[in-house]
Amino acid sequence: MLKYMFETSGAKGTNLVSRYHLNEGCLINWMKEIKAKYRQENPYHNWAHALEVTQMARYAVSSAGGSDYLNNQDIFALLCSCIAHDVAHHGYNTQFLKRADTDLALMYNDTSPMENMHACVFFQTMQQSGCQFFAPEEQRKWKNFRRKVIATILATDIAKHFEFLKRLNLRVGKLEFNPFVEDRNTLADKNNVSKEDRMLLLEAFMHTVDLTHNFKPFNVHKIGLAALENEWFNQGDEELRLGLPITANYDRRSDSAAGCQTFFLGSMVKPLLVAFHCFTRQDFAEDILLNLDTNIQCWEKAIDQHGKGKKVAELVKILPANWGEENKEELIQGGWRQELPWVKAWRDAAVKKAQEHGEEQASAKKEKEKAQA
Repeated sequence: MLKYMFETSGAKGTNLVSRYHLNEGCLINWMKEIKAKYRQENPYHNWAHALEVTQMARYAVSSAGGSDYLNNQDIFALLCSCIAHDVAHHGYNTQFLKRADTDLALMYNDTSPMENMHACVFFQTMQQSGCQFFAPEEQRKWKNFRRKVIATILATDIAKHFEFLKRLNLRVGKLEFNPFVEDRNTLADKNNVSKEDRMLLLEAFMHTVDLTHNFKPFNVHKIGLAALENEWFNQGDEELRLGLPITANYDRRSDSAAGCQTFFLGSMVKPLLVAFHCFTRQDFAEDILLNLDTNIQCWEKAIDQHGKGKKVAELVKILPANWGEENKEELIQGGWRQELPWVKAWRDAAVKKAQEHGEEQASAKKEKEKAQA
């Protein structure tokens, strides 16, 4: 599947293997080595998660319009990043790594330790015998590829979500008067016009697809959340053993991941999808937003019926098989698609913020010039 993906996922179906003269055998070896380094004992951050994220990235780029804004090397870097974005994950979050004074936190000075490690393992694996898939004649493109992969993997740090969302919203707010450059694969002179924009988009695609299960149909999403809840509880158990404060929502004795989904899906994932929708086909954007709103309603109703303390793993077993479809249909019948103009209201607010940001920058520049005069 992954081999086929690289052969068909470039802009307009470009074969990325032949486009960059990749050593196909070494590329396959690299993927096998990366797979082997995922910790399969992790309930959530494992090879299955990597495949799910990679598949969604491939779809978003090849079928949902993303390739209009990215060049072939961007796409290749994104797909490779997806494959390795959680490689060797320890099953703990950044907060735990820092509080427990782990080697990773010390090594990376408490700055995105897990994500930095993933990027490091990505390139260490490429240096292994039989895994160096870049051909010698393509080595001049190596530095660009490496820069893109590192930035893309680091963008998965959920601790920096709101900081990233602010950057993305500011740029989206300027689309009316400064649109993203499109179709750069046929207009080569545009390749250098939008490097900063394309890097931001690479980060946006990676950060969004890393949250894939949250905007899939409920029957898929609930399985992902149950696995994540299990991993949270494992961390809580370790925090209890070490005498550390147990992270909020991570205590298996009293918590349930279902209880925090209204905030997480509604206040964190949804604003990201609303910004992200500007770079995908409208039907795709509507589908994932509808799935997300359905999942929010599903958890809210499940809590109303079964109580806030019911674990996701328990709810998965007792909720009806058609729970997701019933709630989705209820939203549609209630006029969900007719309420989509709120997206325009969000765009208008983003434009206003971008204009205010530009005015602040211009004012600061004038003040600086006056002070220097």
